[in-house]
Amino acid sequence: MKIEVAFILSKAYYQEVYEEWLRFRSKGKRWQLQVGLLLVGVACFLAILCGPRLPDLWLIPFGFVLAGGYEIGAFFYTRRQWMQSRQQSKLVNQQVSLTFEPEAIRILGHLRKGNCYGPASDK
Repeated sequence: MKIEVAFILSKAYYQEVYEEWLRFRSKGKRWQLQVGLLLVGVACFLAILCGPRLPDLWLIPFGFVLAGGYEIGAFFYTRRQWMQSRQQSKLVNQQVSLTFEPEAIRILGHLRKGNCYGPASDK
């Protein structure tokens, strides 16, 4: 049985790869946006809780707003940097073909042409 798969390394492909990495592989980056929003929410809660003493205690909610803003900004900045580095590579809009055969996986792409043999193979 022979199965052939071909895909183009486009911007949409890289966006999907990033989203999949973020959802299933990332450990800390996955929750960075939610942590930033939570910190901003805690700052609002503290500001309400301080009430009339807010002019005296403004530094505490302000610190949470800064920390939350940093986390949110870092999340979007690193995503943009990752996408830009992929878009500047030579692989953008190149087609990669994979052929799955019983004895090997054949790869045909811009930078690599070759065969990957399984452990049962004697080649």
